[in-house]
Amino acid sequence: MAARVTITDVKLIIDLDSTITDASIQVFIDQANLFVNANLGDSGLSEDILTEIERNIAAHFLHALDPRAKQEKAGEVAVTYAGNFGTGLSATTYGQTAIMMDTTGKLAAISSRKRAATIGVVDYSVEP
Repeated sequence: MAARVTITDVKLIIDLDSTITDASIQVFIDQANLFVNANLGDSGLSEDILTEIERNIAAHFLHALDPRAKQEKAGEVAVTYAGNFGTGLSATTYGQTAIMMDTTGKLAAISSRKRAATIGVVDYSVEP
């Protein structure tokens, strides 16, 4: 399925570093489209809601290119950004908006999913 949003749609909600090209933005829109289709395509949510979720997920993905610090300081001037940021989609306001718009709860479940880590041991000893 073709992307629901355009480069202009995404630029309307996110303040991007001016060096990020439209081609790069399109890559993240395409990724967001795949993600939304795979996880919410059969959810019963309206196309309007899926469009807004897709826009926010594209912005969330783009935010990784230009992350905003929780606090910045230059000399005597300091700015602290408000918000409660976690991991996954909860790491940005855009991801949080997508989660909030998804009334099925699928995005919240995906974002809070814990990934199990495994540790293996490789024995490189040589028997005489």
